[in-house]
Amino acid sequence: MAAELTGNPMCESRPFSWRRWSPCLLLLVSCLGCQQDRHEAPTKPIGAQGEAPKTPSKWVELQPGLRISPGSQEVLLDAEVCLSDGWLEQVVCSVGTREHESIMVTSVPASALHAGLLAVGFQPGQPGQWHWEGGTVIREAPQGSDLEILVAPLGEEAWVPVRDWIMDEGGQSPQGHWVFGGSTMRDVESVPAGYSRYEADLGGSIIGLVTFGDETVGFSEVIPDEVAMAPEEWRVRVDAVPPVGSAVHVLIRPLPNPG
Repeated sequence: MAAELTGNPMCESRPFSWRRWSPCLLLLVSCLGCQQDRHEAPTKPIGAQGEAPKTPSKWVELQPGLRISPGSQEVLLDAEVCLSDGWLEQVVCSVGTREHESIMVTSVPASALHAGLLAVGFQPGQPGQWHWEGGTVIREAPQGSDLEILVAPLGEEAWVPVRDWIMDEGGQSPQGHWVFGGSTMRDVESVPAGYSRYEADLGGSIIGLVTFGDETVGFSEVIPDEVAMAPEEWRVRVDAVPPVGSAVHVLIRPLPNPG
């Protein structure tokens, strides 16, 4: 499903409401789920207060690398560590896009993750944005369902917030959460036939940290993507992230006690 499209000056992004597509996508995802085998769930992750989430014993596979649990409103994404040291702008990206600035990479298209999030009941809004206005930087926070993201090496029980894999120069993790912005859609006329119109499929921003404005899931704090505006701050926590090439699970679920 994923398609790369770079260097096309005719391609311009614009906001798009997924809300009117939600019923169709939900039906599609439901049908896909009915055609797939059910799999045993991984071990239960530990919640923010030490409690076990309501993880069912069965998951529905939507496609290889992507499973959902509608009963507990959870989405499970397979990924691989692609950076174990260095500056970060992404948490999860698509293959062949931003591996040089992302902790993990996945072969699951951003649009498929979007559909999975819809299927378990999350609501998309819009990615974060920023712009100059009279010499001042205006930040617009992302909108959509608030999310918690946990990670664990494949086959292990040590689930931790993905924030614990990120640190600043002082060793502190970012103090924020994740938001289902839902990326944007390109005009039909600007995309050649056979290519995805979903912006994150093209740019690779599946779970972002820095604000590019096209991410499917973004960080709650708007961090401009220009170094002149926001000097590089976040990097990989070397002693926490598994070696490059390690298979990992990414668990997305509702943010505990949002507000």
